Amino acid sequence: LFTPLYAKPLLAPPVRLVSAALWKVMKQRDVMQYGVVEEFVTSACETVPGLLTVRHQGSVLLLLCHPLLLLW
Repeated sequence: LFTPLYAKPLLAPPVRLVSAALWKVMKQRDVMQYGVVEEFVTSACETVPGLLTVRHQGSVLLLLCHPLLLLW
């Protein structure tokens, strides 16, 4: 898939908006929205191989799936 050079700046703002919204979820510890964050992390890692190591991705997803572990 080829993206024209003039369209590339349009790709950054939506990613920044989503990232900011997900950061707010994590900062407020909104456990009910952790599934959305988990989906984003998984999608981002599938889209950009090497974004996180397998170990780091597993750690992040484990903590998102089991938020009680964050209390330790």
